Amino acid sequence: MNNLPTAEKELVEAIGDAEVRKPLANILAICALLKEKDNTEEDTNSYYEILDQQVREMDQKLKEVEVKLHEYN
Repeated sequence: MNNLPTAEKELVEAIGDAEVRKPLANILAICALLKEKDNTEEDTNSYYEILDQQVREMDQKLKEVEVKLHEYN
């Protein structure tokens, strides 16, 4: 990574940043919870709401990375 131009380093850091990875980690955790057999309907509905929220957050973060990418080109 030391050979990358500064702009590309910043982009790589943004992608790996906790802000971007957090929604992904949450999505993976929710998917694991949804696989459990003993979920109530209320639990499942709640998990789907959180999943939707996290997918939207991930989408927003990826859009921000895309904007940065276009700024560098």
